[in-house]
Amino acid sequence: MITFYLKDPTRTESPIMAQATCSDGRIRKSTGKMIRTDWWEDGWVKMKGLKGEDRNNAEAIESYLRFIRAAVDDLALKKKVNNLPMSKVHIDTILSGKGATTNLGFLEQYKILIDKVNNGEILTKENDTYSPNTTKTWKNTLAILKKHFPEDICVDDITIHHVEEFVAKLNRNGEAKNYIGVQVKNWKQAMKLLHKTGVSNNLVYLLDEFKPRFEVVAKTYLTDAEVAKVLALDLSGSPYLDHIRDRWLVMYCTGLRVSDSRKLVLQYFDEDFITMMNEKTGKVVVIPFHAIMIAVLDKYNGTLPPNLHDVVINREIKIIGKMAGLIDKFTFAETRGGVTRQVTKQKWELLTCHTARRSVTTNMQKANVPFEIGGGMLGMSRKTWDHYNKATPMDKARVLKEHAFFKR
Repeated sequence: MITFYLKDPTRTESPIMAQATCSDGRIRKSTGKMIRTDWWEDGWVKMKGLKGEDRNNAEAIESYLRFIRAAVDDLALKKKVNNLPMSKVHIDTILSGKGATTNLGFLEQYKILIDKVNNGEILTKENDTYSPNTTKTWKNTLAILKKHFPEDICVDDITIHHVEEFVAKLNRNGEAKNYIGVQVKNWKQAMKLLHKTGVSNNLVYLLDEFKPRFEVVAKTYLTDAEVAKVLALDLSGSPYLDHIRDRWLVMYCTGLRVSDSRKLVLQYFDEDFITMMNEKTGKVVVIPFHAIMIAVLDKYNGTLPPNLHDVVINREIKIIGKMAGLIDKFTFAETRGGVTRQVTKQKWELLTCHTARRSVTTNMQKANVPFEIGGGMLGMSRKTWDHYNKATPMDKARVLKEHAFFKR
């Protein structure tokens, strides 16, 4: 445990000192930060009564002290787990190494970091390369951060206050909670990797406040009967929509992620099975032919329907769903701009490419396909398999109605 105190509380301004008891004695050392003594109370930064620039400066100091404390606590835990002592030199390294900031711009270093990841110079903790989808989302976050910071900011000068301002701005723009969560998650990961690779000394990413906040979004799926409606829809007058419908049905029959579905080609087909490797997980999956898949292949004389971009499919499958009469209402909670509200939409309005994977997972579970078999086909973990089960309360009630308990 590390504590802080003022070196000279009698003056208007004083250095902040840190002290900790280690296996080889007590260490007392300057944190490298100065603070007005009237901003200090009971061993911590006093925020009460501070406004404007004074509050911003005090928050920056507090953030700095908190990530020092987080670094020491994290180190102490690791030492304890491995039954190793924590000596004064360990604390000295943390305090000395974090005293000065670099002049490296965060945005520029984030861009360099993404390039290194794309080149395979930086690997995951499993020593695998990061997926293209991961770096794609990082690039999107970088573009958003560039708008937020018109001028670059030193990577070691970033505090939790900057993160909170960023979140507040996105909330004012009316962005969804999960959208904001993704941006914070990517920013946090960038700070972590910049520290890990020695570019930055900033440990702000260790703070509990630097945490992406997500909400569980209720997402719909299509039942077997609703998929049959989509299949039976006569689209002979519109070959364009016909192709989109059939491509979506291929996604449903295989349960593939969008990224894997784009790469689906006939060379992966062998008699009654499709064998291919998931891009995201690296797992090899074997998918048996669904009856609908056989019908689609027959329709295209043994080939697949045209491979259209998922943005196009996401847009047009809604129109197809409306034509198929998927008008059941679906109510869910949604947080935008920091405000949670109830939203009701018709099912066709919520259809996307990913609805196909969600639907086949739920329908397999409703058909009592065990995880060991269905999860293997989809390349899912148990946690993801359970998460993808989108059976509604009414679905569950219908099953329960047939239970022996309700037949007494």
